[in-house]
Amino acid sequence: MGRGYLVDTNTIIDYLENKLPSTSIDLIDKISVQLSVISRIEILAWSKATDEQLKILNDFIQPQLFSI
Repeated sequence: MGRGYLVDTNTIIDYLENKLPSTSIDLIDKISVQLSVISRIEILAWSKATDEQLKILNDFIQPQLFSI
């Protein structure tokens, strides 16, 4: 398993809603992001997510399920 940075649920949601400063978005785009099991559950239960955001989340989370 490779190294990465553990990212909080709120960070992922703010990233998808473009609420982060551009420097933070640039950083997240450059690093290997990892999510805890709890963050995965919280993100998938995000009630305000659009269909497009859910697709991005599922595409992001799916490869991580097999890298544990």
